[in-house]
Amino acid sequence: MASICATAGFGQFRTIVKYVCWKRGKICPEVAASGTSQECPECGGSVKKDLSVRVHSCPHCGYTTDTDVAAGQNIRNRGIKLISTVGQTGTQTACAVDLPGGDASQSRQVAKSRS
Repeated sequence: MASICATAGFGQFRTIVKYVCWKRGKICPEVAASGTSQECPECGGSVKKDLSVRVHSCPHCGYTTDTDVAAGQNIRNRGIKLISTVGQTGTQTACAVDLPGGDASQSRQVAKSRS
């Protein structure tokens, strides 16, 4: 029963995030999470392992981190690929100042087109 509630809660969270992005004129891409724990986020190499293995250690490039961290990095990388446009480079600072609870100290570096 708990996993059904957790799945429903995450689905509702995703719906709210999509709505907030739509209201603010932002995009909210969805990426496939399948196979993210079997792929190296640094080199993209295939690293097959059982779910019981908790450390990602890539034999191709030597990158080592927690398996959940590597999966999260792969999801991030897939999202960046979805929203990236060929030929655009550079960075832009995006702040959450206009969001409730946000202040000027919260920022992230995101891709920005070169002028």
